[in-house]
Amino acid sequence: MKRQHPEVSGQELCRSLGVSRQAHHKQGHRAERVLQGHGTIVELVRGIRSKQPKLGGLKLYKLLTPRISELPAPFGRDQFYALLRRKGWCCANASAVYAPP
Repeated sequence: MKRQHPEVSGQELCRSLGVSRQAHHKQGHRAERVLQGHGTIVELVRGIRSKQPKLGGLKLYKLLTPRISELPAPFGRDQFYALLRRKGWCCANASAVYAPP
């Protein structure tokens, strides 16, 4: 935002958005940590999926939970699934095909 409006001070921008400068910077640092964690998880999922391409999201999450909890900004199952969907790595459900009698 500051790049788009260099004539306005950071304090005025934060005040107009209704957040403190501290909260603004804290959120920026958290976003960096989350992106770094997502990159780590993407590499781990690629490694696992190269060996087992049809491994489902829940089993992936259970395998990676210890590693996710070690990240600088750990996240939960829903955010893990959102990351898989964003990358296009959600496996389609295999529906049963029944032959007519």
